[in-house]
Amino acid sequence: MAFSRRWFLIVLLLALSGGPLLAAREDRAFDAAAAAFHDGQYTAAAAKLTQYLQSYHKSEKAPEALLLLAQSEYYLKSYAPALSQLNDPTDLARARSAGLGDQYDYWRGEIQFAAGDATGAAETLVAVGKNHADSPLALRAVVEGAAIWARNADWARVNDLLENTNGLFQHRARTESTNQWVGHGRLLEAEAKCAQHDFGGAVQVLAGAKFAALAPEQDWQRARLLYRANSGVGDLEAALAATTNLIQIARAGQGSVWNTNLAESVACLAEALGALGRTTQAIGVWQLNLAANVPPDQQRQAVLKVADLALAQGDLAAAEAGLTGFLAGYPDSPASGIARLRLGELQLQQSLNQSEATNLLLLAHSNLDVVINADHGGPLAGKAYLDRGWCEWLVATNSLNLGDTNGARQWYTNSFNDFQSAVTKLPGDSADSAVAYFKRGDAEFALGRYGDAINSYRAVLGNFVGLTNVMGSLGARSLYQVLRAQLELHDTNGMSDSMSQLLGRFGNSGEATNGLLLAGQGLTDFGDPAKARALFERFSQERTDPHLMAQVSFARARTYAREGNWLATITNCETWLGQYPTNEAQPEVEYFRNLAVGQTGDETRAFGLFTNFVVRYETNAEVAPLAHGWLAGYYFRRGTNFVDAEREYEHIFVGFPNDPLAAQAQLMAAHAAIARASYLQAVNLYLTKLIDNTNAPGLLRDKARLAYAEAEVGLAADTDKQSLEKATTVLAEMFYETPTNILGALAWYATGKCDQQMEAFDAATNAFAQALAAPSASPELRCQARVGMGITLEKKADALAPDARRPLLALALQYYSDVIYTSDEVSDPTWIKEAAFRALPLMPLVEGDVNRFIDRLEYWLPQLKDKLEKKRTADGKK
Repeated sequence: MAFSRRWFLIVLLLALSGGPLLAAREDRAFDAAAAAFHDGQYTAAAAKLTQYLQSYHKSEKAPEALLLLAQSEYYLKSYAPALSQLNDPTDLARARSAGLGDQYDYWRGEIQFAAGDATGAAETLVAVGKNHADSPLALRAVVEGAAIWARNADWARVNDLLENTNGLFQHRARTESTNQWVGHGRLLEAEAKCAQHDFGGAVQVLAGAKFAALAPEQDWQRARLLYRANSGVGDLEAALAATTNLIQIARAGQGSVWNTNLAESVACLAEALGALGRTTQAIGVWQLNLAANVPPDQQRQAVLKVADLALAQGDLAAAEAGLTGFLAGYPDSPASGIARLRLGELQLQQSLNQSEATNLLLLAHSNLDVVINADHGGPLAGKAYLDRGWCEWLVATNSLNLGDTNGARQWYTNSFNDFQSAVTKLPGDSADSAVAYFKRGDAEFALGRYGDAINSYRAVLGNFVGLTNVMGSLGARSLYQVLRAQLELHDTNGMSDSMSQLLGRFGNSGEATNGLLLAGQGLTDFGDPAKARALFERFSQERTDPHLMAQVSFARARTYAREGNWLATITNCETWLGQYPTNEAQPEVEYFRNLAVGQTGDETRAFGLFTNFVVRYETNAEVAPLAHGWLAGYYFRRGTNFVDAEREYEHIFVGFPNDPLAAQAQLMAAHAAIARASYLQAVNLYLTKLIDNTNAPGLLRDKARLAYAEAEVGLAADTDKQSLEKATTVLAEMFYETPTNILGALAWYATGKCDQQMEAFDAATNAFAQALAAPSASPELRCQARVGMGITLEKKADALAPDARRPLLALALQYYSDVIYTSDEVSDPTWIKEAAFRALPLMPLVEGDVNRFIDRLEYWLPQLKDKLEKKRTADGKK
């Protein structure tokens, strides 16, 4: 009995103490798994956490354990199981109850990104900021999401995340300006602005941010963005200063990535020096990237830049010496192949400028031999074969000119072999490949293999239809060469077909350019009107088909127009009109004759001819729009009858709305209305419709926006600044849509004028500065923007006390002086005069020596001497 009571007590004791013992075991299991995780032993941690969750799946620590398990699998690159752990609805609900929802969401985004789902990762991370705004992870998650959108160049989403004044990032940036993640976000914000060509905005972000201690890589990135932004706004000295800091940071870095960063920093310094016109220094800096420890991509860039800068100086010898020196100093460099290829191309180019160039060609040939032998199956081989084929082709031509027909034939054979190799090795969809096919055909033609030549030329016409630059340069030439080969073969049917295609596809293209081929080397007779006429004559002797002969005869007349021989053009057109009175091309030939009459300067006779012409051919969709366009231009040029000009332009876009000239005519009608101060009509009848017409060419719609702004400025004189605000809204659409062409610069200038008229002087100076900094701005536009800047500064100074005006007026005078003493070509001296007279009243205020300044102006503007002397006299009497 005592024994039974003893066992009962033991069992009772175990039952009462079992809870604490089990809890201690659970804690030890979790702590062991967590310790393995924190020590980086992820395989062991994953095993222990899995076992823990199997044993204690109802534990309060289970959500934390599940998170650690997912993180372990993340570090072990087991992404699918990791995502599965975090996506389970039941586990996710428990995690949120335990206050871990933000961490689950954040790590799900991290794992998605590691697994390659960048889009899903960005959306998940951004949601952390929206759903857990108070979480310590929220700022980091939003910045990381923005970084992913930046990698995808989705700048609209980057802007939405980082620039929204009510968004989480901007809120945290205001309250935690030195937070490292705010700093990272500012860098992304500046990068986005640079990518969208808002370089001024990028400068403001970088200058205004309070960066905490950045890691070296981020510090380097900040300096590089400063370089890009300052370069973009045209502040080249500030850009140069940024490169100094950039290089210092890169030189202090450790590891292979810093070799690349240092090489990129050196490239930025060289680019800044080149932009400042310090070409010799730039070449010296680029040569720093020719060292043996520089990554291959930067070496190749430096090799080409050194050669290009020397070429830009017109110093072919220096370019050649630089490449030769690099090859001698670094024969085993990964960039030696591209350097030798470039050297061969340079020597080939030099040979084109010399009549006796065989030695240079053979030297180029030798260098290209080395490239081909070293890179037979590599990426340089195809281009090297093409260049070497050119060398052989030119040597053959020189030999033929010297009477060495046997030598010429051998060199033509060699060139054929190399062009054939280029065809097989170059990318099949490249312009170089098209040139290789064409030159293979030329070699076959020279060797008398006319049938093979036809196949090569037809390969150009058939294989490269999608490359408009190839068709523009080689399409007509290829058809022309096919026709020549068919003439040699007496293929009368083929000749007729080729001539019809040539006249139909390229008859109005004018002289084809040499854009795809080496400068200075004429390829065929097609670009020579006299030789083209000879071919037409020869064709006429072999064919008698009246319809085709009428086309050939008209083509012959157009060859005189390409020479600018308008009298011969008129004579030939009138002969044609007499020979073929019932031919369907009668209106086109008559139009061409009328156009030639106008080109002789006899616009009165041309006006009479076109006036009768539009009556007889009013419904002819081919020529009537062209004739109305000539008449409209005639009225517009005279500057006295904008009503009739507008009417003629309306004939085009109302009568022929689908004509290619319709949108342009609508724009010109608006200009005519503006010229006669009918601003409301210009806006309502023409410009608004054209801007909203998504089928109109983008370039014309941009021009319409500029005209709209001009019309609204005209309306503002009679109304209020509402019209000016409308104008700036329309212009703003153009800033980022057309950052690289003249229209973007014009939009900034027009915005400056509007802001100036609204007395928003700070906005005006910013807009004028953007116009000045635009790479596409013409010299004339820069003069206009400088004058606009000066006027704005004067107006801004008017509101200040007399002593406070002096700095602004001095700056205004500097802008005017930049116009007066510009080294740019200025197409309209009006702006020099404007700047001169604007500058004169400022002289006593900021320099005092008015007489010396007047002397300078009389030197630069002798035509204004009388007015300037009156000004001198008037000032002397004061």
